[in-house]
Amino acid sequence: MILIINQKSYKIMKVYVIILILIMLLLKGMTRVCAQEYRREIDSVNSIVLYFKIDRAVLDSTYMENSGALKKLDDLIKNKLVISNLDSITIVASSSPDGNEVYNLNLSEKRAESVKIYIMEKYPMIKNELIRARYTGENWIDFKRMIETDKNVPCQEELISIINSNRKNEAKKWLIKTLGNGEAWRYIKKSFLPQLRTGAVCVIYYKPEPVEEEKEEVQQKEDEVLVPPRQPEPVVLPTPVSMTKPLFAIKTNLLYDVLSAANLEIEVPIGKRWSIAAEGIFPWWKASRADWTMQLLAGHATVKYWFGNRGRKEVLTGWNVGLFGGVGKYDLQFFDKDGEQGDFFDAGIQGAYAHEIGKYFRVEYSLGVGYLQRECKKYDKVNDTMHGDIKVFRYPWEVKRQQWFGPTSVRISLVWLLNKKNSKKRRRCEMKTIAYITGFCFTLACFSCNRDGLYYATEEQGFVRLNVNWQPAQLEPNGMSVYVFDHENGKAIGKRQICSDPNTMDLTLPVGKFDLLVVNNTEEELAALSFTGTDNLATFKACLAAKEEALYSNLLSKAEGATRSVYLTESDILASALFREIEVTPQDIHYFKERPEAGSHEVCRTVEVTPERRTDLIDIEIKVTNITSTAGAPRTHLTAMCEGMNMETATRYGNSVTHEFVLNNKRVDPDNYRVGTISKKLIAFGPELKNDAYVNKHRLVMHFVLVNGETHTVTLDVHDLMKTSHDGLQRVHQIRAEITLPEAIGNGEGVFNPNIEAWEEVETGLPI
Repeated sequence: MILIINQKSYKIMKVYVIILILIMLLLKGMTRVCAQEYRREIDSVNSIVLYFKIDRAVLDSTYMENSGALKKLDDLIKNKLVISNLDSITIVASSSPDGNEVYNLNLSEKRAESVKIYIMEKYPMIKNELIRARYTGENWIDFKRMIETDKNVPCQEELISIINSNRKNEAKKWLIKTLGNGEAWRYIKKSFLPQLRTGAVCVIYYKPEPVEEEKEEVQQKEDEVLVPPRQPEPVVLPTPVSMTKPLFAIKTNLLYDVLSAANLEIEVPIGKRWSIAAEGIFPWWKASRADWTMQLLAGHATVKYWFGNRGRKEVLTGWNVGLFGGVGKYDLQFFDKDGEQGDFFDAGIQGAYAHEIGKYFRVEYSLGVGYLQRECKKYDKVNDTMHGDIKVFRYPWEVKRQQWFGPTSVRISLVWLLNKKNSKKRRRCEMKTIAYITGFCFTLACFSCNRDGLYYATEEQGFVRLNVNWQPAQLEPNGMSVYVFDHENGKAIGKRQICSDPNTMDLTLPVGKFDLLVVNNTEEELAALSFTGTDNLATFKACLAAKEEALYSNLLSKAEGATRSVYLTESDILASALFREIEVTPQDIHYFKERPEAGSHEVCRTVEVTPERRTDLIDIEIKVTNITSTAGAPRTHLTAMCEGMNMETATRYGNSVTHEFVLNNKRVDPDNYRVGTISKKLIAFGPELKNDAYVNKHRLVMHFVLVNGETHTVTLDVHDLMKTSHDGLQRVHQIRAEITLPEAIGNGEGVFNPNIEAWEEVETGLPI
């Protein structure tokens, strides 16, 4: 960094330097004059070296050799002979010459003050005026001595020249760090700086005999003592420094007490400048017949910072500032008037001042400013109802949210300080008093759990609005059916509720938790399906309304391994949605002194559901060679299909269903009229799958009537021909196969037969 100094600034700096030199000379002269009053022998001085961590001013007994030094200090001060002859304790603190010079000076000051505070607190028998704290900033004297005595230092002569120059310390540091591409600085950082972070020397002086004149050697020895000597490598010891601190303080807000609002606050000091406090406010008063209520349960936490010189001020005294936050609930109603219940939270900043009114007592004045938000319900008091005198939350009910910026708390608090130094008798008295206070607060807290319940002016049923979206299922049903089940045991609650509007339905539900099953259309409209086990959600099933006998008796088919077979042409499309754990609380039930008009209700909550298709699509396509040999569409059986579905788990079951249908969708190859395709798309519950594999064996049986009047049956094992996919709407099971019919020619008598199924016309393009 390059400093640009003009001529005027240079003159001013020159004057400051001269003044500084004069002050230093004056101080040195004063030291010599004072030293002439007493002669101190070498054994009348004890020095104790203390270390600090890098960039730290907190005294740590576990760092380097601090544990032994503090023990030595303790042994000296506890010696009655030492105390009786104590003259003074001088603390000289320093820092290593790395980093910012101003910062290092402040750091050494803090270190000296830290050692002073430690001695004042641990040894109160020593008068404060006998403890002197000095700070020297960066220790260049020892730094130079180390470089001169170590021959391995790179660029030794250049380093000594830089240190002895008249440059400013910051310039010296920059030159040292850049010398030899940083080689010298790296060596210094590794070898010297750890030893230069001595931090502080505590010098104890004893009262000597007066002499006539001062000798230069004594002053020289004193100066040498003030400079921390070179120390060995750091040794970490486990013994911590114990410091005496007050236990805590008990506080009460006198303004709240005047209003009969019981309150208690506990504040714990942390170090010298910090404290934390927790406050509880718990008046829970209520007169009979709900005529008068003042119920408040609130808690606040505050973190405080204390200003001033904490080494000279008593704990928990002076100015402080803090951040606070809290939550609470309340119920306020006076003299048979309208009341209000609600919850709130607040947060902000608090300023306070505390002063002593006795050895163990304080008075604190505080003002809090911040943000407060509350949600409240206004209610009326109603007498002589079927429930007695009650508080009624009337229709249309409204929960108001109110916000406030500004003063949120005013306190004049009485503070009772509990200190470790109290006598045993006083401690017993204090603990007895604390026990009484704790018991009183606990008793109030037991009654401060719940506010009075509000009665609501509406019907005794909760109304839940059900909004159904059928678009993802691509359905437009004529209506819907809703089945309600108890969430805990799965039992059905009342009968199914039917609505002709497929999109919206208002359900009436009592208090409790419920599961809702929504189905497209009604049971009557789903002719091919039936529902069983509807009295419980776990047993609720949708199954095919199948016949025990086949329509096409000449095609009797049975699934492999099935004990029976039922027959069905095609299923209806089934879509459903299961909405779990919808809760209707007492707050959703609204009471009127007189019931409202029929049909008048208020929806307590809205539920959005989206049903999905539960049935599958079976896509069958058979390529037929010699299709000209058949007189019509073949009657067909597809075996081993599922017969139903569990509506709770949406899982299929059974393997006994045989679907009956006709492959009457015919398409002829335009390049070869003897080759064609017959197909069918069938709605069903489909085959049973496990781990994406088919569980059962499936057969496709086709019964052809040829043009010559003969019959020809083709049976295909389609277990390995089926492929399952999902088209985003439903499961699709695709069957693709090729067969060849025998060639047949009509016998001239015609092939009309009422058992022959006609073809469906399919448009297809022909090449020209």
